[in-house]
Amino acid sequence: MWIENKWDWDKKYAIIHLKFSKSDYQELGLRDALISELDKSAAILNLQLSKPTLKERFEELIVKASAQGKVVLLIDEYDKPIIDYIEQPDKANENREILKQFYSIVKDSEPYIRFLLITGVSKFSKAPIFSDLNNLEDITVSESMNDLVGITQQELETYFIDDIKKLTNKFETTETELLKQVMEWYNGYNWGGDNTLYNPFSLISFFQREQFSNFWFEAGTPTFLIKQVKCQNDINFENLNTTQSQFSCFNLGDFSPMALLFQTGYLTIKKYDHKRLLYTLCYPNKEVKHSLPQLFKEA
Repeated sequence: MWIENKWDWDKKYAIIHLKFSKSDYQELGLRDALISELDKSAAILNLQLSKPTLKERFEELIVKASAQGKVVLLIDEYDKPIIDYIEQPDKANENREILKQFYSIVKDSEPYIRFLLITGVSKFSKAPIFSDLNNLEDITVSESMNDLVGITQQELETYFIDDIKKLTNKFETTETELLKQVMEWYNGYNWGGDNTLYNPFSLISFFQREQFSNFWFEAGTPTFLIKQVKCQNDINFENLNTTQSQFSCFNLGDFSPMALLFQTGYLTIKKYDHKRLLYTLCYPNKEVKHSLPQLFKEA
């Protein structure tokens, strides 16, 4: 809401929003599915595309969409066509090469793009998807953007005050004690800044259901993650010291459990040693710490 009176709302931009979670690449194949998504985006903008190849079609969409001004390009879950085939390395690598070609035109399309945001879970090494797009800024571990995608303690106590008071009465406890328990269960996420954050899904679910529970795990834990981590002899992932390069990427077919757990949110940054350039990773909160080992036992 902070931006409401600080933005020129009369200025409009054409938006190209590609959502891989909605793309039917498992049925059509990734190349045909991407062409279909590009055609859908073009139709929303009342445009017609005629180029035959995937790369040419993507570039055509960006150029035509920018006829009235630069475009906003949003790509959601960029890595899903790889993650979904993580246990089929040949297919995963095939999809990675298609994505690499697909994204390669973005760099040369920079004059037509006002803003670009790409979201995803994983950061792959070796022949990276964005090797031809070297002007991206990775904000995963960024002090200045640490608070971008979570709820801070101050926001909790400011905007959820009515919910807090309601549950204080229900649980017959004090506000201070309730806030302490909520913090232990759902706070703790950090990506390099001073504040720790609440998982929005879990926090909101707590206020809706009015009980403490492992809400995030009810939403689904990736099967490939459980299988890969379960192969380890030791599943105690508290207070792990590592460099950023070790936890920020992994290779297809050669998984680092620590990288997987950090990138999927099961581990978070506890502290950073600026002198030694070492991060300490640990479970973010009680929700994760109690449930993750149980999942391994049941899998």
